[in-house]
Amino acid sequence: MTHRLRRMTPGGVPSLRRDPVDATTLAESAEIVDAVRRGGVDALRRYGESFGDVEVGETLVATPDDCRRAFDALPEEDRELLSRTARRIRTFAATQRQALSDVRQPIPGGEAGHTVAPVEAAGCYAPGGRFPLPSSVLMTAVTARTAGVETVWVASPKPTPMTLAAAHVAGADALLRIGGAQAIAALAYGAGAVPACDVIVGPGNRWVTAAKQLVAGSVAIDMLAGPSELRSSAATSSIVLPAIAASPPAIMYHAPINGTDSRSEARTASPHQLKPIFPSQSSSTSASSPFLTNSKGLGQLVDELPPLDQRK
Repeated sequence: MTHRLRRMTPGGVPSLRRDPVDATTLAESAEIVDAVRRGGVDALRRYGESFGDVEVGETLVATPDDCRRAFDALPEEDRELLSRTARRIRTFAATQRQALSDVRQPIPGGEAGHTVAPVEAAGCYAPGGRFPLPSSVLMTAVTARTAGVETVWVASPKPTPMTLAAAHVAGADALLRIGGAQAIAALAYGAGAVPACDVIVGPGNRWVTAAKQLVAGSVAIDMLAGPSELRSSAATSSIVLPAIAASPPAIMYHAPINGTDSRSEARTASPHQLKPIFPSQSSSTSASSPFLTNSKGLGQLVDELPPLDQRK
């Protein structure tokens, strides 16, 4: 099927707004979320093994020692990359935190104000499988620690050594080797060793997004991300083309537009697909506010494009 661009007036753009998650995915995710909420770690394992997050009988949780060993086994260049990126994120997050202060205002008969304080537990989701994002581990878990969150868990299906190492650099308490809606449910309601978190942040596919929508009444989330679309146009210039060529990879780790999706992201990737994506050396993006009470902010938001036949 050929899709053509069409001209629109600014007034017609709002009519294109779509729900972040289609009804079918939402219903399928609701079944998974409810099963994990009721069945705990047994249901979590059942879905994890069924969707290929973990092998039958494989441990569900990577400990801090597991993450440290993964970090120690990396080449020095990769260790420095993780550490340098974490430092940039931590520095900016600390500046953000300093901009959020308590307020006290005398009023007749007393005092009014607010106090900004970190939540107790944060769940940080990072995509795995075809396009693992250790950068998402850093941009969420490092930020949570900088905000003062006491308990920080990461969830990522089939984590690569770089993802485990990123959890170590970020100071995460543990990493759940499960993805999809089942991981979001575990972070929201608790399952075995996984604690029930106060806030869940991080990018994911449509089942992750659907699960975040479903648990949002029980825990805080960053926000829901809808389908992402990218179009690049440029003149044939030796100056412009390199910049344009560098743009698509920022979006291409999303699901291909004509590809298939999965209830988990734990699928095998070819070696050239496993290169981690990090912020450029001159930039740092993070947001401490999702981890603080009395404050709101934008988290790291990524979503996979659904297949064309499922898009409105």
